[in-house]
Amino acid sequence: MNIMKSKKFLLSLICGFTGILFYYIFAFISISLFPISFNLLEDLWSHLRWFNYNPGGAFFFRVGNILFGVFLIPYFIGWNKWYMDFPHYKTSIIIIQLVGFLFSAFIIINEIIADLNEIYNIFSGLSLILLLVIVVLPSVVLFKHPKFKKIFIILAAMTIFFNTYFAYLVLSDALIIHFRSIELVVVILNHGYLCAFAYNIMRINEK
Repeated sequence: MNIMKSKKFLLSLICGFTGILFYYIFAFISISLFPISFNLLEDLWSHLRWFNYNPGGAFFFRVGNILFGVFLIPYFIGWNKWYMDFPHYKTSIIIIQLVGFLFSAFIIINEIIADLNEIYNIFSGLSLILLLVIVVLPSVVLFKHPKFKKIFIILAAMTIFFNTYFAYLVLSDALIIHFRSIELVVVILNHGYLCAFAYNIMRINEK
């Protein structure tokens, strides 16, 4: 039974890595179809999503995001492992998982309604809030967990800072050419954070 549970946990975490892999595979397909040379340091990463900027590749970028959202659902199921031997964390982790499931659903919905500007902007804002909850809450809840790697708090802090700063630039219309590469930095940090927690979960049973 324990072997079966371990396999299920491993599979769920592999889903997280797979979702991120699909995201970048489809992103690079989208880049290859960009009508002009796509500059990672000057072009907004989100330009890959819009048909007016990327008529040939926007579809692939959106598909990559949808697959990423789909694979995040089993990934968050794997967070059960945090409380298997530490039941007093169960309620907190379940709340984080529910936020994670909602975040996954918003990622999928965002790509489906991407052309409905006002609704898309609302869902994008809500997605950012949910993401920040997913980053902040586990670090607070699991800080005293004997299997939690405290070094990941540094990554969480960086992720929070860059996401908040990026949101500020967008809301203040200050996302000018010199700041545009920060969007890709934010994307990489978000994925790095998810990978870090997957790695930590995989090592929970190690002595």
